[in-house]
Amino acid sequence: MKKYLYRVDITPVTDKEGNEPTNPQSIAFDFPCHDELHGLLAKVGVIEDLTEQESLNLLMGIKMMGEVMLEHRNHTLFKDLNRPFGEFMRAFKQQVAQQEK
Repeated sequence: MKKYLYRVDITPVTDKEGNEPTNPQSIAFDFPCHDELHGLLAKVGVIEDLTEQESLNLLMGIKMMGEVMLEHRNHTLFKDLNRPFGEFMRAFKQQVAQQEK
């Protein structure tokens, strides 16, 4: 399956106390995804009862985990997650569709 390729760059902004980190080290990695994320983010928007930032965090987490699970669906690590994750995704897509109305 052809996929888009995104770059994720994680850079510490503050520590737990809100202070600027003394030695910030970034982590960057590429993230393949079968969806075009900008369009998907615009479609999903803000999820009911979540902030805009929480909605973005949730969607990105789902996409990153879901892509790995799809690629390795028969891996024993995901055996117990496949069905509940699929149910969650169906419910998530339904909620997004209802929000669009």
